Amino acid sequence: MFERGLTGTVIIDCLTLYLSNLLLDGWDDEEIRREVKDIIHQIKDGDADCIVVSNEVGMGIVPETYLGRRFRDLAGRANQMLAGEADEVYLIAAGIPLKIKGKGD
Repeated sequence: MFERGLTGTVIIDCLTLYLSNLLLDGWDDEEIRREVKDIIHQIKDGDADCIVVSNEVGMGIVPETYLGRRFRDLAGRANQMLAGEADEVYLIAAGIPLKIKGKGD
C-alpha cells in the first residue's frame, strides 16, 4: 500500500473505499484478508505514525444484495483486525470522538 521506510505520519483515508475498489476489481475474500494483513505488517514494521480512517458499516440494516453483505462483512473484519493491532481506536459519532481503545484505559 505504501513505501517501506516512511517516517513522520501516514494517513490511510479511507480503508473502506480501498476495500470496495478491491471487491469491484474481482479480489476474493482471502486475497482481501491477506492485503489487510499486509497493511498491518507494513504499519507495524514502519517508523511512521499511522492513522487509518474507515467507515462503520455494520450498525445499520442488513444490506439487500450479496455484494453489499459481503462488503459489510469484509469491512467489519478489516476494522477488527486493524483495531486489534492499533495503539488507539476512536469512533467518531456526530463529530464527537469516542475512545474505544488507547492510552489511559
